[in-house]
Amino acid sequence: MAEHRRFTTRIRHLGEDLLTLRRKRKDLRTYGMAYYGFWDVGPVAQTWFYRFLQRPALRHLLRDHRFGFYSVYARRALLERNTDVDHKLFFTQENMTRDIYSRYQDHGLNGTGRARFDLAMGFADLPDERYLRFPLWLLYCFPPEADLAGIRRTLEAYAAAGKDRARRERFAITVARHDRNGIRQAIADAASLVGPVDYAGSWRPDVAVPLGPGVDDKHQLLRRYRYNLCPENTDSPGYVTEKIFQAIAAGCTPVYWGGGGRPEPEVLNPEHYLIYEAGRPEGLREALAAREGGVDWTEPFLPGAAEVIYGFYEGLEGRFLGMGQGGDSG
Repeated sequence: MAEHRRFTTRIRHLGEDLLTLRRKRKDLRTYGMAYYGFWDVGPVAQTWFYRFLQRPALRHLLRDHRFGFYSVYARRALLERNTDVDHKLFFTQENMTRDIYSRYQDHGLNGTGRARFDLAMGFADLPDERYLRFPLWLLYCFPPEADLAGIRRTLEAYAAAGKDRARRERFAITVARHDRNGIRQAIADAASLVGPVDYAGSWRPDVAVPLGPGVDDKHQLLRRYRYNLCPENTDSPGYVTEKIFQAIAAGCTPVYWGGGGRPEPEVLNPEHYLIYEAGRPEGLREALAAREGGVDWTEPFLPGAAEVIYGFYEGLEGRFLGMGQGGDSG
């Protein structure tokens, strides 16, 4: 019976993979690229990576090459079955130390033959020549068309957004769908001893103005608050998502947990955000009280932050050009 179930499961997975490949061929014909096992990215033409490939130095690649972008929701067998693409790339928006993503904890770097990725991207800092650290916050907070001057302008706009925060009437807000590890409750409970905390999202929702579905809706909501309680789902060095950057962009002081306690240390000014240390709610309470009674604004970004961010762009552009020349992407 068990053997029969395994056989039928393999047959079902094969059918699903073949259907996925057939559906994605239209994207490959139209755009020169397709997404496999990604979250809902919307129309291909609006996606970050497609727009990045429209940069002047890269635009020619989509005429002569077919790119397949994979993420953690695809079975690894799909990678081997896909012969429709010339280059296979892996990108994760998840923390790969979690057991739920065990099939990709190697970031797909151990594959061989048709199961081999040309390039893998994620939050970790890995020594493999086919790997590029490329965290998710880049896709959410910085446009793919940006040059160095454009990134500087974006950082200046983000920094300027917080200069009115002392005049904002509302104290703190958290926007979350769940609290599986109890960190959000611990942070919110500690903050509530200093001022009222509002909740948006599906976890403890109580905000009178409902949170809309888009990033702009979240931004406009955060603009009403002095603090955004924005911890990650898990705490690992390098694992920094869009949350802390979106808080800064809305002019909030981030109250953060994650990234090993040092989120993007070459980009973010540690004097700007507040860190919650697990098990020490009194430390956060004291820090919030001190911030409320003292300096209300500091520069969110370190000198040279724009150059560091643009370095991610240059690194990715170089990898694409390497693929276009037919060489190893490393």
